[in-house]
Amino acid sequence: MLAGRSVLPDRLAGALVFLTSGAVLVLEIVGLRLVAPYVGTSA
Repeated sequence: MLAGRSVLPDRLAGALVFLTSGAVLVLEIVGLRLVAPYVGTSA
């Protein structure tokens, strides 16, 4: 095991988490917009 060593630099890891969480949020919103008319909720 790599003791004390990071596989990714901290800034890169933070940016990766930020961008992927934003992409997941966009996918959730688009999915809600597509499903809402069939489920009966207004979005």
